[in-house]
Amino acid sequence: MEGTGPQIILRGSDGVQRGKTYTCKVAAFNGLWGTDSTASNGVLVPGTPQMLTRPSFTGIVALTSPVPQTLTGTRATWNSFGFTIDDTRYQWQYADDTFFVGPDVQLAPLPVDDTYTLDYRITAPGLAGKFLRLGMAVKNQFGWSDWAYSLPTASDQVTAQPVLTAETPPTVADVNVPYAGYTFAADGFRMTYTQSSGGLTGLPAGMSINASSGLLSGTPTQVGTFTYRIKASNDSGDDTTPVLTLTVSDGVPAQMVITRQPVAGMPSRTQLPTQPVVQVRDDSGLNIYTPQTVTVTANGVGAVLGGTTSVSTGNTGTGTYANLTLGGVVGTNYTLTFTSGAASATSQNLQVTPGVATNLR
Repeated sequence: MEGTGPQIILRGSDGVQRGKTYTCKVAAFNGLWGTDSTASNGVLVPGTPQMLTRPSFTGIVALTSPVPQTLTGTRATWNSFGFTIDDTRYQWQYADDTFFVGPDVQLAPLPVDDTYTLDYRITAPGLAGKFLRLGMAVKNQFGWSDWAYSLPTASDQVTAQPVLTAETPPTVADVNVPYAGYTFAADGFRMTYTQSSGGLTGLPAGMSINASSGLLSGTPTQVGTFTYRIKASNDSGDDTTPVLTLTVSDGVPAQMVITRQPVAGMPSRTQLPTQPVVQVRDDSGLNIYTPQTVTVTANGVGAVLGGTTSVSTGNTGTGTYANLTLGGVVGTNYTLTFTSGAASATSQNLQVTPGVATNLR
């Protein structure tokens, strides 16, 4: 073979792939094939970069204007076939593969090594609720790569500032009775509900707001009027209720219950060895936690009652006597009646014993 060597053209239609290295061997033919030559130097078939791994990011996709938000993440990795990557592009795309660009989504990338910090703004209200994924493309001297996209996750759903749509809970409750329950609701995504009580009393003990569902529930254990706000928040902002009021009260006193019966059997006009304890309850049998005054009287011929005959139930619903004395005729049955408003109860029978002799006549 004389003159210049053979020219070999590699075509993709012949199964040639970019990024592969190819060598060539030559044989002469004069009716019979001669021996193959040694292999030529390898030739790398170059091309535009190809993605090896997808990009990823951390951060929340929020509808905000005009404050930019920031994502951080790991850039895609590429096979650039030995040629320098000299430019990078980013874009958002709907997760259903609908291509999206426009002034409502602005990206300002600042690549650093294999990671990036990406400032962005999403300002179109119509994007609220959409799932977006982040696209990345790079360029070498042969052109731009195909777009490589992050895998969409729940955090890629565009949030909008919440707007409360349910914010009128019941305003009354009974102490130590489960609250009727109320679920606050707001338009938006990835919502968190919290109590905002700055300058207010806050919810009574025993009640709380569920951060994820917005359910206000519990059993209040305090009597009084309480003021509070509920705030719905997500990555785009928050919305807060006006000041809400909850009044927790007792029922109407209807029952007197002697929880510890008085016991006598002591000398006349001395203290009862077992002092009585009483409770004031409503018609459902629940303690009344608003302080009530309970007064005791003695029943029976010749009964003489001494000591402190009136006690307060305080905020526990329970009245405890400490120094009652009872005098009377030996062998006679006596009872004690405890009264608070319309509620009353009478004790079991009590008797006194003879006192100690102190003189002779």
